[in-house]
Amino acid sequence: MEEIREDIITTTEENTENPEQTIEAVSEDSIEMDFEVTREPVKAKKRGVPGIRRSGRKIAVATIAACAVLCSTIIGSNKFVAMYPYALTMDNEPICYVESKEAAEEVMAELVQSFSEEGTEVKAVNSDNRLQVARAEDRNVDEDQLKTKEEAVELVAQAAEETKDTDKPLEFTITSTKIADRDVTLDTVYEKDETMLAGTGYVKVEGEDRKEKVLEYYTTTNGEVVDKDVTVLEVMDEGVNEVIVKGTLGVPDGEDWRTYEGDPVFNSGDDLVTTGKQYIGKVRYKLGGMDLTRGVSCLGLVKALYAKYGIYLPMSHPGMKKAGIGVSYSNARPGDIICYKAHVGIYVGNGKMLDATSGSGVSIRSVSTKKLVTVRRIVGN
Repeated sequence: MEEIREDIITTTEENTENPEQTIEAVSEDSIEMDFEVTREPVKAKKRGVPGIRRSGRKIAVATIAACAVLCSTIIGSNKFVAMYPYALTMDNEPICYVESKEAAEEVMAELVQSFSEEGTEVKAVNSDNRLQVARAEDRNVDEDQLKTKEEAVELVAQAAEETKDTDKPLEFTITSTKIADRDVTLDTVYEKDETMLAGTGYVKVEGEDRKEKVLEYYTTTNGEVVDKDVTVLEVMDEGVNEVIVKGTLGVPDGEDWRTYEGDPVFNSGDDLVTTGKQYIGKVRYKLGGMDLTRGVSCLGLVKALYAKYGIYLPMSHPGMKKAGIGVSYSNARPGDIICYKAHVGIYVGNGKMLDATSGSGVSIRSVSTKKLVTVRRIVGN
């Protein structure tokens, strides 16, 4: 990032005796707003008075007395409350007055802080030299014209804001930095499980944020952040990627299995068979049961598996025999329903079917064609 280094403030001196100016440019480490005015000391002439010898002690007493009188005169006057009042100007027009050069510098420093990102250290400032600090043309500034630091900061900020909608808006641009700790959430890693239904999944590994110490760069214009950059200084903890396992069975066309959260779609009988095989030897037989956790009957198994894909079949033998379309056994495909007079199962291929019996629970066995009534295809797959 290119740093902006320009003089933020200039000082003008008028009607003075041999003024000297010192203007500090903005550096990378600090902002100096120092305006030093010096005068050649006036040397007193030595005079000798015969017979009179003044000691150094008497001279000091006289000097202190003179200073006391001068201070009393200044404090008691409403017209001369500041020896050298300073004006804060924009485009060479006074905005307000403060009591001294030091007070003016404090106002500008406070303004810089208010226009920079909170909590940062200012590195460079650019205001096109439109904001300036100058010794007031008239030293006799009335007391009610002098502003406190807080009042002056508010007035200068208000004057800058009033230029916003003009042809020549003031752009008070500040570059600042700060060191901070931040947490970075790492990308999620997805693993595919081809035996699980689409829209289902589980967290395999819990994720942990990466811990970093960073240097943040801010560029603000009139207090608004217009650019931000970050440099990593140190990685304190690498963190851990979260790992999520997601199912792929029945992912709708055009959907990403990693992010899909809806119901699965029955794309093929092979998907249905794959889903059904998960329950072999794990689900017991239960008369009239339709719960793949607590137990199923033969009708309940077929109904529950198709229900996972949003297809709802009748819970009766007559109704099941009329579902979908009839096909010959010789044309049977995985997912077709094998129907007997009082028993049903799902064809898995190679003369085998998946069903639920009182002796074996959910299992696979050979299709018996002797008592076969019909084969029903629910979808054209």
